[in-house]
Amino acid sequence: MKPKQIVIIRHGQSQANIDKGVYEHTPDHLVNLTELGKEQCIKTGVKLNELLANKNVTVWSSPYNRARQTTELIASELKSNIKYKEDPRLREQDWGNFYTEDEARLKYEDRKRHSYFFYRIENGESGADVYDRISTFLETLYRDFSQDNWTDSLVISTHGITALVFLMRYFHWSYEQYEEAEKFFNCGFVVLELDEESERYHLSIDMREGIDSVLESDL
Repeated sequence: MKPKQIVIIRHGQSQANIDKGVYEHTPDHLVNLTELGKEQCIKTGVKLNELLANKNVTVWSSPYNRARQTTELIASELKSNIKYKEDPRLREQDWGNFYTEDEARLKYEDRKRHSYFFYRIENGESGADVYDRISTFLETLYRDFSQDNWTDSLVISTHGITALVFLMRYFHWSYEQYEEAEKFFNCGFVVLELDEESERYHLSIDMREGIDSVLESDL
């Protein structure tokens, strides 16, 4: 049975969102939330509780620290029955391993000149690679839907690029539409609502700007 809602959310502000120098010594999967990021998650959890209270909620999370922390803090504000799952396919686009701020700047510039979707980062991924793994993750979700009569709502706690690629894949956007689409800010989220007649989801709530719209996106 398909859940009534799917919530897709980007993590709160991370250490790397305010200081790219973190990547010189810290692997991407170990980057943590800032104190502001934690506050954003709590506020977002309060907001989402308006939608998810008293429901059976399955939460899928990226295994990266900042996504796990986002998941825990948001879930702490939900008056819901919660089941947790984790999948590495929900990780952020791979940007290589350790690199300096200058190297990161060159990657951003090359990506902007080439294509946000097709540009493949050295020792990392392109947006198209993320698309491929999100396609297989959707197959997993659909298998779960056919076997799960417990879940009322689904929450996916992930990263900005991955969240946007999820929308691209589900709604069959062209790469041009993806590159022009509004990005996810920290703790930005969307809600997809199930139309029971067509059994398709439509975008019912769009808060990609996040709980605090003055925050800057790092995409």
